[in-house]
Amino acid sequence: MSNNKPTYQELEEQLIEREKLHNERLEIFFKLSPSLIVIKNNKGEVVKVNTSFMSILGYTEKEILKIELMSLVHPEDLEKTEKARELEKKNGIGILNFINRYKNKNGIYKTLEWQATIVKSGFTYAFASDVTERAKALKELLSLNKEKEKHAHQLNIANKELVLQNKEKEKRGKELIKTKELLFQNKLKEQGSAALIQNEKRLNEAQATAKVGSWEFDVLTSKLIWSLEHYRIFELEETPPEKLYNAYRNKIHPEDIPELDRLIKNAIATGHGYEYEHRILCKDGGIKYVLGIGKTLANENGKIISINGTLQDITLAKLIQKTLDHKSEKLNELNNALNQAQKLSHIGSWQWNIETDKAEWSDEMYIIYGVNKASFYPSNENVSKLVLPEDTYKVEQGTASLLVDKMFIPFEFRIKRPSGEIRNLYIMSLEKNSKNSIFGVTKDITEQKQQEREKIKTKLRLKNTEKKLNEAQKLAHIGSWLFNARTLKIEWSKETFHIWNFNSKNGAPEYDALVNRVHKDDLEIFNRSVMEALNLGKPFDFEHRICPPDKVQKVIRGIGQPVFDENRKIIGLAGTNQDITSQKLFEEAQIKHQRLKAIGEMSASIAHDFNNALQQMMGNLEVVKIQKELSNNSIDRLNSIGSIIDDISSRVSALQKFGDTENTDNQTKLIDLNTLILESLKESRPLWKDGMEKEGLSITVATEFEEIPKISCNSGELKSVLYNLIKNSIEAMPKGGSLTIHTRLKADGVIATFTDTGVGMNEEEKLKVFQPFFSTKGFKLGRGLGMSGVYSIIKNIGGDIFVTSSEVNKGTTIEIVFPRHT
Repeated sequence: MSNNKPTYQELEEQLIEREKLHNERLEIFFKLSPSLIVIKNNKGEVVKVNTSFMSILGYTEKEILKIELMSLVHPEDLEKTEKARELEKKNGIGILNFINRYKNKNGIYKTLEWQATIVKSGFTYAFASDVTERAKALKELLSLNKEKEKHAHQLNIANKELVLQNKEKEKRGKELIKTKELLFQNKLKEQGSAALIQNEKRLNEAQATAKVGSWEFDVLTSKLIWSLEHYRIFELEETPPEKLYNAYRNKIHPEDIPELDRLIKNAIATGHGYEYEHRILCKDGGIKYVLGIGKTLANENGKIISINGTLQDITLAKLIQKTLDHKSEKLNELNNALNQAQKLSHIGSWQWNIETDKAEWSDEMYIIYGVNKASFYPSNENVSKLVLPEDTYKVEQGTASLLVDKMFIPFEFRIKRPSGEIRNLYIMSLEKNSKNSIFGVTKDITEQKQQEREKIKTKLRLKNTEKKLNEAQKLAHIGSWLFNARTLKIEWSKETFHIWNFNSKNGAPEYDALVNRVHKDDLEIFNRSVMEALNLGKPFDFEHRICPPDKVQKVIRGIGQPVFDENRKIIGLAGTNQDITSQKLFEEAQIKHQRLKAIGEMSASIAHDFNNALQQMMGNLEVVKIQKELSNNSIDRLNSIGSIIDDISSRVSALQKFGDTENTDNQTKLIDLNTLILESLKESRPLWKDGMEKEGLSITVATEFEEIPKISCNSGELKSVLYNLIKNSIEAMPKGGSLTIHTRLKADGVIATFTDTGVGMNEEEKLKVFQPFFSTKGFKLGRGLGMSGVYSIIKNIGGDIFVTSSEVNKGTTIEIVFPRHT
């Protein structure tokens, strides 16, 4: 009873092979992944990092394994990184996300976004992306929002101060008017009294403090009376009342006089007071801003006899207001720029008070959620309704992580707009301030997600296309290549690596390494063609040979053409390489076959004529031999002539058989090649054993037979082939040596090799060895039809024969490939 279950040893071998394959794939992933990868063991020790991680930090893998990574973390990020590690230990198997900053070898901090996966073995696989630029942009965005809040707060304080100042000024103005009226009455009643002087002094001090002057205008006489502060504001010396009015008008800004005159006339006509901001001219050429307030005074008949009022220097207030207006304008510009930036980047910012549920959204947030700013209030309840139920836990976990663990981990979730459209959102930042408010930044990544999905599809399509292209190139033995003249980089397809016998894992070779494999006789045309294409824009199409190490020489067809930019400037080359070695061998075989066919036909024709002549000679010889008067000596000579004719006839028959290209010997059968070789060695023993030993020489013949199937052929023809090959090997070792005959089975057929240690052949002799009438021995040992006959017989049975190696004074190996019998 058979048992198909694998043995323990087989299972162990399978496990080793799987582990090897897994490690190879892991190494490839490590090498090619753009992500930063760190692997830690169950003790928390870093055991492996990839190239991307090393390039970001600027350390070698050996250096990183010695460094405690926490020593590179930014001081501000140590707490949340420690918490992430504690969560990692606490939670065990799972996924952990966080962001922190690492200092590279140059002292520059890089912001990394981590995703750590803990597996059952306790090992941690951490993947990171370099988000330094994104973090900078986010920091600038947060800074802009804080600046906006600061400016708004300053503007609010300034406005409050301005309102208070105006109220205070109005209050002081009223008090001053009352005081002035009182003083005026007291002045009329008790002019020159000490009390009035004291009050006047106090009034002047109060006015100087408040920068408010008082005045009185006599409507009937046009006389003006000013307080000391009024003079100071106008930068005038005390002037007689009758001249003060003209001096006053000269100090008013020309553009403000018409309106001031209109207000005074209206006050006299109607009795209504007025309040007017206007400008006065300073001595230094500058301008002061003042606020004038006037109230009318009538006599007992109701006629306006005077206008009393105050004048306040509001230049400083104007400057403050102007500064506030400028800040407000700048704040609006910043706000608009922020809104524009958020709109372009699909990023919105928001603030939500946990206790009051009061929220503020930027304009982009309303666009992201697809709601109307006028009708939608972003309360927690209203926003939660738009989150997909299956993603609600993500929002809750993200918020809880900030409030409870004091750590923010970016997260994604989906919403459903009122229109029914599903959008993918990404919380980039969450920050809690001291007022129980959370400030956040949200990005709409729907298009990004779609692009990522499309990118994956495109990569898959590209991978499939590349796979099909590689398969097509492999079948056609055509490889493609592309050379960038600007970067001096070259790209090769897989088949190009295969044709040139380079390892694709090492990338495309340098030009020097490439030309080292070009045949020395083809180097000139190779270099010239490439240089003319690069410098002159001349396409090329030529054949050349390459000599890969430890491989058979190949014939390559190289096609290339220049690549131009929009200005017709050469920026590179593109082309193909085709391995046409088989095609060339086929063409040579066809030429050889046609040559043999022509010689064979000529040989058959000559043999036919020779046979006719020999038959006539033999007939006449027999007639002569029957004569009675012939001596014994004559009969011996005639018999010798007959033997010579028979020998010539057999040679002519062989020549005729060589020329029979249309009809093959139908007497084929299954033959044991190993047995036939032994028989041929036995028959040829006088050549390599008896004769050689008589001359004091030794030739050793060894056989290495493997188990092979029988082959289908004519035994007589095949024995002739074997005899010729043995004979040639023996004759190639005039001073002795060794001959080894080896048989084996391969995928392409039954193989027999004949290896001698004789004189060998040069390159020219190797090319001509199977041509008719060619011989390395001259005419002393043969006429040169032996190897061409061997070639013809092997080809007729569907096999192949070629010289696999031959070096002068080292020996020759000839290989025969017989088709497998089916």
